[in-house]
Amino acid sequence: MLIQDLFERYAQIRPKRLLHIGACLCEERDYYLKHGLSDAAVTWIEANPEVVAKARALFPQATILQGLISDREGEQADFHVTNNLQSSSMLELELHRDEHPDVVAIDTMVLETTTVPTLLKRHGLPTEGYDFVNLDIQGAELRALRGMESMLGGVRAIYTEVNEKEIYAGCARFDQIRAFLGEHGYQCAEVAMTKHGWGDALFLKSA
Repeated sequence: MLIQDLFERYAQIRPKRLLHIGACLCEERDYYLKHGLSDAAVTWIEANPEVVAKARALFPQATILQGLISDREGEQADFHVTNNLQSSSMLELELHRDEHPDVVAIDTMVLETTTVPTLLKRHGLPTEGYDFVNLDIQGAELRALRGMESMLGGVRAIYTEVNEKEIYAGCARFDQIRAFLGEHGYQCAEVAMTKHGWGDALFLKSA
């Protein structure tokens, strides 16, 4: 399930302002621009400071923030860097090692956790006005959602990676994310799981 396909099929979720948590090298930027989002309308967040530096060099016009997003402030946490970068996470690889044996951890950084609202405020950015959130932080998605609970009232759509099994050690499962978002008025509109036990889900705010 690709995000660009969802924008084409769900006209009501085409965002005016988008928050992307788990930016890596902003691979989705072209899709966002194609669907009418300017660089000014997208805020990117990435944990790995080295990747942030590369992304900023590639897209100096984009807003790319560095932060290890969680539901707690100021905790020291290991961030496990993988050889493909995209599987890097604050959680250790678990069943991921069996499902994707070519992906391995090659480094560990000690970073300080933050929440989305705190990080945005730190950079002088508003916490309101985002109507779409794209979450891709390798098993820590529920932590991010809990930490940005105060922002969910205005978010119409959430597109998030989900896990049906322990792909990452201690990761939230799909049912846990669905239950949490259900408490905040979201329904799962679509889910596409891979044969490896992880996938993507689209949640829409109930009318």
